[in-house]
Amino acid sequence: WGASSSYGWAVDDTGSKAVGTAYIDRNRDGVCESPYVGEVVPFIWDAKRGMRELNTSNLPVAELPWIRAHAISGNGEVVLGTSNFQYAYAWVKEGKAINLTERYGAEPAYAVSANGRRVALSLYDTETYQGKGVAFWDHTRGLTPIGSLQWCKDVPYVSWFGGDQCEFMTGEEIAAMVGTPPVEIFDMSDDGTILVGRTGSFFTGFVGALWIEGIGWMTWDDFFRKQGVVEAANVPFSNPISISGTGSEVVGGMVGAS
Repeated sequence: WGASSSYGWAVDDTGSKAVGTAYIDRNRDGVCESPYVGEVVPFIWDAKRGMRELNTSNLPVAELPWIRAHAISGNGEVVLGTSNFQYAYAWVKEGKAINLTERYGAEPAYAVSANGRRVALSLYDTETYQGKGVAFWDHTRGLTPIGSLQWCKDVPYVSWFGGDQCEFMTGEEIAAMVGTPPVEIFDMSDDGTILVGRTGSFFTGFVGALWIEGIGWMTWDDFFRKQGVVEAANVPFSNPISISGTGSEVVGGMVGAS
């Protein structure tokens, strides 16, 4: 397989920087994918300095099977990544990795504004695992909570054994029990004023989510109805995966379908 390999995940707005995953045969056993020895690492690249590892010297590599970088701000200053889909990391101006999960209880993050000052984090309580809504993280100011969708109003709470619990409980009662609906944020407009994502699971079904600054959260079904697109309201737009820099075009579809 060779001594090293790599593949890219994202580029900045000018195309001058790229980030991704690299493989290094650190123990020289001829394999570049040995877990827990730091062989699968995040990289950043530019034309002047070439490819180099992002700084993970402060992370417990012996506990991490792999680490990757999968998003970069438009100005190239803030990089996002994850390890084993368990931790959310950020690197600011190629400094040491910031563990956003340990610091705030953040799920892996993918969406960052062009200036790097808004990173959308879906938060949970690390002890109870209850959802705590979505917040913007600014590496100079900390967190700004922006709420979430609501049980029963926007999202059904489906139990394995009892069906939709919204038939028996209020949204407030469900939130007191499990927290707010977790929302995966996939992308945002360049200025960070529009977010797209989804909530739900393969067991309970997915619901497309939209947040607009000054308006708040809504499902895509509600958005289409409010826009008068009646026929679109009947299509389960449950997987909005990307939005243009201006926020005027969105790409997506149904979960599991092309």
